Amino acid sequence: MKRSLGGATLASLIILAAAGCSASQEEIYWDAFDTGAKVATSYVPPPKDPRCFDGSITDTAEHLMACSGFDTPSQGFIHEQCGEQMPDDVADRAVWMEGCTDGANDSPKYEVYGNHP
Repeated sequence: MKRSLGGATLASLIILAAAGCSASQEEIYWDAFDTGAKVATSYVPPPKDPRCFDGSITDTAEHLMACSGFDTPSQGFIHEQCGEQMPDDVADRAVWMEGCTDGANDSPKYEVYGNHP
């Protein structure tokens, strides 16, 4: 049985206390997670080399270099965008970057930060 306690459940507060997290770290993480999800969906892949579609690249290595790896954002892109979107007054920058990166990669850390509010 869960009891509501100011937007957080008693169970998630117990998990946070056991994991050594404060409620503010949970809030920072999940706010950043949502921002990271937006970062991932805002990524626009660069146009691929036209030779990728016309069959003119016959060498496998050249084809891989010219035609793959563009469909998802790189970790560098994610970190840059997350850093740019971090609020100036965020209390824990490391938790913000962790949450934003996890959100962009769709890999939440429920065991550390509880359930998404």
